[in-house]
Amino acid sequence: MRETSFASPLLATANSENSGAEGLYSTFTGTFPTLTTEAGGTASLSHNPSPFPAGALPGGDPILAAPIPVWVAHYPFTGNSPASFDPDPLSTASNLSSVGLGPLAYATIGVPAPALRLSAQNVPNSFSLSSYLSFTVTPNPGHVLNLNEFSFDIARVFSTGVYTVNYEVRSSVDGFAAAVLSGTVTTGSGVWGNVMTTLGPSFMNLSGVEFRVYFTDSNDSKLNSILLDNITVVGTTVLIPEPETAVAAVGLGLLGMLPWLRKHTSRRCNTSWPRVPSRRRP
Repeated sequence: MRETSFASPLLATANSENSGAEGLYSTFTGTFPTLTTEAGGTASLSHNPSPFPAGALPGGDPILAAPIPVWVAHYPFTGNSPASFDPDPLSTASNLSSVGLGPLAYATIGVPAPALRLSAQNVPNSFSLSSYLSFTVTPNPGHVLNLNEFSFDIARVFSTGVYTVNYEVRSSVDGFAAAVLSGTVTTGSGVWGNVMTTLGPSFMNLSGVEFRVYFTDSNDSKLNSILLDNITVVGTTVLIPEPETAVAAVGLGLLGMLPWLRKHTSRRCNTSWPRVPSRRRP
């Protein structure tokens, strides 16, 4: 159990047992703060149970905490499979596919084993937009993706001589125009390294995304290869907010109360207050 405060008179306590299919959200039990003044002028703050059921606002709407980032795509190549082993029920990651890099093959080493293996004979010596690994992530209907990080483990295997390996990750967000992650593998043969990048604001509120990972190497020896493992995208899949509701929720710091706000934003304040007669001079 952990306690979380909203930026309002309403406080909430998380009940981790009540997280359902929607989410990766936590359900809360609300309480109202009460200020008590004791003899001598000492004030204390206590929390009385709210007049509405646990985990709900008036009208039965649940109070939801901000979604927790999870793997929305994760490729550990378990069982020599190109499938994503991610826990997000609100999005779908496709199988990893190879374009221009030969058929997918696997190595008996990894972090942990197995790992994806790309033969140097199939990797171009200069950058080519037609040779890459690819996968897509698509949110469920009525949802959008907010992506935070992209990472993977990489190694090179070579026997003799110089074997330089470069990598570059691009996405459909900008039409695969610019790299969101790039670098050169500098570890020794069979030594793993992890690379990661933080994804920026352009990766928020996506209706879907494709990532492509490009490679170049310095020679085509059949004894050389590139190894990849744990290709991972971290983010959240959230409901598409109604514009009016979202603005109100952000202003109040109550994103978790979107369901309740949706139902009640149609109510308008009564502006027909009685006017106070102006005083007339005698």
